[in-house]
Amino acid sequence: MSATVEGRLIRIEARAFTVEIDGREITCSLKPKLFTEDRRAKTPVSVGDRVLVRVEGERGVIDEVLPRRNALLRPGGRGKAEVQITAVNVDQLLIVVATKDPPPRAGLIDRYLIASERNGMDAVLVVNKCDQGVTDELRAALARYEAMGYAVAFTSALERTGIDALIERLRDKTSLFVGHSGVGKSSLLNAIDPSLRLATGGLAKHGRGRHTTTSVSLTRLACGGYLIDSPGIRAFGLHDIPKGELALLMPDLRPYASDCKYSDCSHDHEPGCALRAAVDRGEVPRARYDGYVRILHSLDGGGDDDDDGPELR
Repeated sequence: MSATVEGRLIRIEARAFTVEIDGREITCSLKPKLFTEDRRAKTPVSVGDRVLVRVEGERGVIDEVLPRRNALLRPGGRGKAEVQITAVNVDQLLIVVATKDPPPRAGLIDRYLIASERNGMDAVLVVNKCDQGVTDELRAALARYEAMGYAVAFTSALERTGIDALIERLRDKTSLFVGHSGVGKSSLLNAIDPSLRLATGGLAKHGRGRHTTTSVSLTRLACGGYLIDSPGIRAFGLHDIPKGELALLMPDLRPYASDCKYSDCSHDHEPGCALRAAVDRGEVPRARYDGYVRILHSLDGGGDDDDDGPELR
């Protein structure tokens, strides 16, 4: 005899879906009809989903996916209509960058921040490898993000700098860690919770990071709350954002974008654009506007934006 109960999807491996139900892990399959409900996604479920499971002995069948609070999506790639769901039901997005190896890139940071704004997620910039030194130029660039209202945390997994403060940020929340390969994300997470025992790796010969996390999983942290660790990425593209809304998702550009002559202004060429006028007056830095335009043009491609822009400085 089977019973239907609610659980949380914590891991996806091949066609096996692991659901946590009252502290017990159950390996599940998917009810076939779920694959027809959203044909854009590779799978109809994602790590973090609340699901209804029909438990049958030691295994189960996921019958229904409950409504999501939010979802971090990315395009499936150039020329592909499908989307990839990184994680759902996330409280905060922690964007991990290194101080210099690999160097932090404004484009990647901005796209993640835009995604967090659109999904109602808090965002924290985690600057790792601070034992390698933090330049005055980098601190000044990060201060601009703090002025927008974003939290910035300086950490060193090697020296355990900032780890205790980061643990407090994670307590009782569901947190998604993202970032380029090679920023030391796995080492940072091992410092936060040694029981994770994540594999670590350095930079490859081409100067980019080696992938050490190969799948998305949700783990209960010793400090309380949940961690979603995602594989390091080369690039992150934005999905399904109208051009007229992009600047409204960037806190420092929003006040100017709201004053444009046309409500759907892309701030690229239209007459009466208050944002371009602010750039001309020097109220918005030209480099910041140029970064916005790069992201704006990437929305046409339907895939990841490989141009992460200049080094953050």
